[in-house]
Amino acid sequence: MSLLDQLEQQAKERKEKERRDQQALNQQQDRYRSLTAPAMKKLFEYLKKLAQHVKYLDSPQKITYHVPHYGDVTATIDPEFQIRLSSEKGVRSEVQVQANGFIEKSSVPEVTLNPQQADALDSFVREHSLHGDKKVMKTASGEMVGATYRIHGQIICLGTVRSHTDSKMLDFEFVNFRGLEVQRRRANPEQVNDDFCDKLGRFLVGQDLSFFSETLPESYKEGIKEQVKKQEEVKKMEMLEIEIERLEREEEKAASLRGRLSNRFGFLSKRLKGD
Repeated sequence: MSLLDQLEQQAKERKEKERRDQQALNQQQDRYRSLTAPAMKKLFEYLKKLAQHVKYLDSPQKITYHVPHYGDVTATIDPEFQIRLSSEKGVRSEVQVQANGFIEKSSVPEVTLNPQQADALDSFVREHSLHGDKKVMKTASGEMVGATYRIHGQIICLGTVRSHTDSKMLDFEFVNFRGLEVQRRRANPEQVNDDFCDKLGRFLVGQDLSFFSETLPESYKEGIKEQVKKQEEVKKMEMLEIEIERLEREEEKAASLRGRLSNRFGFLSKRLKGD
């Protein structure tokens, strides 16, 4: 294969890859505009209305949190939920809901801990951005023998829903809403209907805590498996095409080499015969 033929072949391969990449990107963007963006808008509008009603009714909820080595503490959640939306048109969007809780100092006990328990509680308090009063107890020689603790202060409950053209799913991540933990789930934008929003709302106000324990419908799981299978088949076909092209190039090189050797042998044969 001549240099021009090689360059032409490489250019064709690059153009074909660019065409496939652009086609895949167009499909992602079409799905985002037609399914994901409307789903995110529906969630945002629902949460705004929910926040307005909760604020108007002004009925704060109570959430009990378990703190290792300390016990249970109860936070009063401010009914004024904050709802935020950030987005990059046609590419990504994020909806946040924040609620602020407060643990009254007078409502929690002062607990006495040994040094090991105090160290573990220190780590837990830092990890979860809690607040508390700590008094260290020492011997006359200055050796720590224990500490007293009283947990109190603010707890921030933050929920985030993220979407992006790179993903077909919505990602839900809620922190401290039902415990000192992060709860996550994924959902297909097609699932976001009135019933879905209602379940999320009931989770936020503490009426139904099953939102993050739900699994994907079996039909959707099968759909995902089918998509993965198709993608694997496409990749196998692409790899096969690349291998065929490689073998064809090697065959052309071999044919060219055979031709040159044949010409060389012919020339030598004539020389030996005295031609």
